[in-house]
Amino acid sequence: MSSYMQIERVVPRLGMVYGVLMQGRNKELSLVQRMMSLLLFDNICDQKVFDRLQPVGVCIGYERSLKVIQNFGGKYKEQLIEEIQNNKTIRIVGDNINWTVGVHDQRQDNRGHMQHAFGSAAIVQNISFDHLSNIYPQRDFCSTPVQAFLPSPEDNEVLTRDYTIISARVMLKHLPYFRQFRDIVPTYISQPTYPELQQKSKVIPLPVLYKNEQSYKDVVDILEFYEDLVLDVCRKCNKDENDFFIHVGGDQLTRERFSGAKAMRAHEDERKDRFENISPITFELFHMQMNFLKMAFKILYKENSVGDRGTLSHLKNIISRTNVNENINTHYDADKDFFVSVVDMYIVECVLEYFGKPDVNSAPSKHILPEFADDEIKRCWFFNEVGTMLKNEIKTMNMGEQEVEGQVNGHIPADRRMEYLVKQIKEHIKHMFSNKTERNVRNRSSAISSIREIAEHYDEISGVVERSKRHSDKSAVGDELSILNELREVRPFSFEEGRQHEQFSDIQASSSTNINVTNYHRWIENKKLQFSVEYGN
Repeated sequence: MSSYMQIERVVPRLGMVYGVLMQGRNKELSLVQRMMSLLLFDNICDQKVFDRLQPVGVCIGYERSLKVIQNFGGKYKEQLIEEIQNNKTIRIVGDNINWTVGVHDQRQDNRGHMQHAFGSAAIVQNISFDHLSNIYPQRDFCSTPVQAFLPSPEDNEVLTRDYTIISARVMLKHLPYFRQFRDIVPTYISQPTYPELQQKSKVIPLPVLYKNEQSYKDVVDILEFYEDLVLDVCRKCNKDENDFFIHVGGDQLTRERFSGAKAMRAHEDERKDRFENISPITFELFHMQMNFLKMAFKILYKENSVGDRGTLSHLKNIISRTNVNENINTHYDADKDFFVSVVDMYIVECVLEYFGKPDVNSAPSKHILPEFADDEIKRCWFFNEVGTMLKNEIKTMNMGEQEVEGQVNGHIPADRRMEYLVKQIKEHIKHMFSNKTERNVRNRSSAISSIREIAEHYDEISGVVERSKRHSDKSAVGDELSILNELREVRPFSFEEGRQHEQFSDIQASSSTNINVTNYHRWIENKKLQFSVEYGN
């Protein structure tokens, strides 16, 4: 080991010793101790840890540490102003935070209760949208025909292309023969890919409000907090209030509550009272994915269909996935993992049937590959064949993500990031014990981002070891092969007249068949009126 590395390793220890000695001479020289206290808060240490480390000069006392956190709690506005001055775009997501407040001695006038609050976070967008028009609304919602909100033939073509790319990825993963097309299958569906997407998105937690989104009165108060925050930041950045908007959203319930509360204020005289600077209001993708999975399970999953080969319940039993459950809210990750494996194997089975391959390692006996003069001809042939296969099996409906991992494909939906933040806030609240006052919760929640930044910087300069808190994901290939072997015997893509599942005797070939088109159009008409109010038509 070089002498430089030896010195580098001992510097943090010398700094700690120096900090302890200096605080011993003057208690106000406690920068090191304050930093150590924030590190303890970052790991949600018990108050007793502070009590034991403070006498030996490692940290400051717990009560004094709370005052330090209070100072950091007001930094979120400064962070927002800094990002906006750097021409970054901000969006706000929110969600309810609920926890149970127990009592030591239960009495008629002293009972435990459920405490409702609302958490928010500002997410900094790394991509600039300056090339898009700021003129809004660009179209009158009320006069827009219903057909404009439905998939057009061009939309269906784009969807088919996306399905083709996704199916091609599955083919490359499970069918060795088709790996010769690896170079022509796009890595990403969306093109072009922006270098900014490789940057980690900054998340700025906002103060927790003791408001309940199930009450419209409280939702109006939440939007007033947002509007005041936006206008305050706007003025300090010397922006035009009439041309400064913040995108807000959440899950479907939050989005509906926000929209309803804004509609209640639509006839106010002042822009501020109409929440004009809060626009647009949208729902986020994680809960949309969850709802899609709920719909799929509602149509395709029945516990009593375990005897119907090829169904979800049957395949779940084949691979012993006991953690799969039709309650998506509490089993989302397990259900999603299982459903993706089943869909992948149905794609593989479809490919085997279409190309006449008896197993995953054999060569095609139908739709034989020709000789390719160049890569472009090769690409056109492959996408045409896979697209044709999908069009034969997929009936298109005609009723006429927050970068966190530092990778282009490492994003998660904003509301999923909010779920993680809610969990983090709840952990902090749990360790506040009897100090769960609104003021303390507000200070702690708005300081989480600053505490985390200090902890990350400390870990970097001190060479702290990063330890994994979870096992690496175990491959599902073995389970997927078991699913495929079952599907090979069922041959779902080989037509047999009169064949049906006992528990799904009335299922339709396309899920869109069950949609009441008239009711669907009426629902769109109602939404058009809602959007027209939100966007100022």
